[in-house]
Amino acid sequence: MKAIFPFLLLLGFCFSLRAQIPYDAEKKKAGYIEVVTVPGATPAKLWQRANVTLPKMYNEWEKKVIAKNETEGTISLKCSTRIFLMDTKSKTKVQQPWVIYKLHLAVKDGRYRYEFSDFHRDKGGYKEPLEKWILKDDPKIDYEALQTDEMMKQVTDDIEKLIATLKAGMASDEVKVKEDW
Repeated sequence: MKAIFPFLLLLGFCFSLRAQIPYDAEKKKAGYIEVVTVPGATPAKLWQRANVTLPKMYNEWEKKVIAKNETEGTISLKCSTRIFLMDTKSKTKVQQPWVIYKLHLAVKDGRYRYEFSDFHRDKGGYKEPLEKWILKDDPKIDYEALQTDEMMKQVTDDIEKLIATLKAGMASDEVKVKEDW
């Protein structure tokens, strides 16, 4: 029993680390970036897959497009995710300001790169960068009262689901089954 407790403590610590957007200390920016290889896929095929997958990831995705260049194989989107936190007084979930971020997708021969970056909370014209939540280095801010760990967990969970959807969609062409009645 004594040997199980340290293991469970370590396991709990690992899960708490998961609820964190990766942070690049050199660039002082948070974000997800990865180059994914897709053997045998041409840029045209990857471009086609991206244009099928992105609508599955985002409602009205064409309204989120900042830049789209088929010749260069790049698409940039300005996206957002909702945050709901428990109100300590009313004990109900309350919607918080949106978390805004950018998704940049680039395709090349046999590979593509995605980058989720520029995370910030929109507070009516004022941008609050999520790096503040990661670093927790401002002594004037009560991070626990703001529930920043819960906010980071929700953003992280949302982005990880989007990455899984993107990878599945870019991996192969969707097989469409024709039903004859």
